[in-house]
Amino acid sequence: MRAIWRLLDIFNFYSYFKIKSILNKERPDIVYGHNLTGFGYLIPATIKKSKVRYIQVTHDVVLIRPSGLLLFGKEKENILIKLYTLITKFLFNSPDQIHFPSHWLKNYYDSYGFFPASEKQVIRNFKIRTEDLLSRKQLKNPAKINFLFVGQIEKHKGILFLIKSFYKLRVTDYELHIVGAGSQLKQAKQLASHNKNIIFHGYQSAKKFLPQADYTIVPSLCYENSPTIIFQSLAAGVPVIASNLGGIPELIENNKNGYLFAPVDKESLLNILKSIIIKANEQTS
Repeated sequence: MRAIWRLLDIFNFYSYFKIKSILNKERPDIVYGHNLTGFGYLIPATIKKSKVRYIQVTHDVVLIRPSGLLLFGKEKENILIKLYTLITKFLFNSPDQIHFPSHWLKNYYDSYGFFPASEKQVIRNFKIRTEDLLSRKQLKNPAKINFLFVGQIEKHKGILFLIKSFYKLRVTDYELHIVGAGSQLKQAKQLASHNKNIIFHGYQSAKKFLPQADYTIVPSLCYENSPTIIFQSLAAGVPVIASNLGGIPELIENNKNGYLFAPVDKESLLNILKSIIIKANEQTS
């Protein structure tokens, strides 16, 4: 069913003629496009025909991976994905400009030969806070380290991996606050049911929890482009512990505004958590 929907979405003639009508009526100076999933991939062609300056922003790998997800260690392609990539590459052709939020995403599309004649720029979604947040790090509550996860409760976001990793910690002077919703919420709660230090809050704003957080954890198992929670966390002065995947290393300077761990590697994450706990105990002793 998803494959059929994707086929209909690519060749969405309704959107094509609707956008064409708007372009002919309004005659804009510039069209600034974002993800076109749901609108159809015929739209770049009608923009080109209108001879309007066209800037397209890419936010993920959806023009190469129909799901928009590229999982770590599972990069194999089948014939349908290869055919899909050829179609999207042809339909998008070369807008006047392409904006990428990360160098990683730009390099990924370049490796497939996308947008050959476009002017390409890497433009961050937000300004990165790069100052040292770790050298003088003080806990909000010396008795407990407060870790925070904010995001979709889905397997590819690494939430199940994160909960399993915390079970390996042989200490209890911490809390892991999980903020978000998703299809794996029930499974995540069951997995954490024997750990009273893991607390679920459901879907809420990150702003409510960042003031009390000591560290934000982004344990993604997929190649992230430019996670918003990293910008939010750093802006709030909260260092980030994150998977060394995709565009994340461009935002985190290891041992300065956060820590990077090897993706899908519990020991790599645990080594960071243990070192944080040791430093916290030294501060309180």
